Amino acid sequence: RTKQSWKKRRRVAGAVTKVCWNFARTAERTSDSTLGQLFW
Repeated sequence: RTKQSWKKRRRVAGAVTKVCWNFARTAERTSDSTLGQLFW
């Protein structure tokens, strides 16, 4: 039972990390293109 809940929590943490990572990458790409438009 304890192992199962730990596994579930780990999966949730992995999903959250994935979402944050995707968001960070998208934000980076967006800011890059915005800066590119501003300066070039």
